[in-house]
Amino acid sequence: MFSPGEAFFEDVGPKVHADFEPLIAEAGIEVAVAQTLERIEDDAVVFADDERWDSALTIVIPPYRGHPAVVASEGLGDEQGFVPTDTTMRHLDFPEVFAAGDGSAWAKPKLGRLAVHQAEIAAAAIRREVTGTGEVPAWQPEVFCITNRGGGRATLILSDWLWGGERDLTFSSPLARLMEWGFDEYSFHTRGHLPPEAAQEALKKLFA
Repeated sequence: MFSPGEAFFEDVGPKVHADFEPLIAEAGIEVAVAQTLERIEDDAVVFADDERWDSALTIVIPPYRGHPAVVASEGLGDEQGFVPTDTTMRHLDFPEVFAAGDGSAWAKPKLGRLAVHQAEIAAAAIRREVTGTGEVPAWQPEVFCITNRGGGRATLILSDWLWGGERDLTFSSPLARLMEWGFDEYSFHTRGHLPPEAAQEALKKLFA
């Protein structure tokens, strides 16, 4: 595995790194950082320093860019084509415009959980403006995911370190695998909804 960043999994803090890196090593996965990809060949990848790795299958996540329509617009997006908003997901210069998910400048990293959270905030802000009712949820970004490690094992990660928070935790056990299975099933049958807020708060209390 390689990353152009100075650290693998830059979106979490030192505690998650300390807990998770031995699990990566245990799985036999070697990680290289500060590697800039130069080109992909049929059976290899070549980096900017001419280092060459043999590869039977190469999977690369390209740099994120905003939608071409936003990029081409006058002032709607930033230099990367993402829409800048305040914490209610309202555009900083065009108050009639809201953005959530991958198109939002707030959505870094690009996580489904953040996208759903932003959409809930934007919907509540619009409802509040139109009807004068309801409360707009606070923008509380965090990395909250469960990694399926195979063999009935999983690791749950909760970290708001990227946004200046103090939570930076992992939880590895068969219970985490059960949570991951439950989340997948719930998300599938509800077509992408997050679990009920009470369930999420219960998990956070468990971490606390």
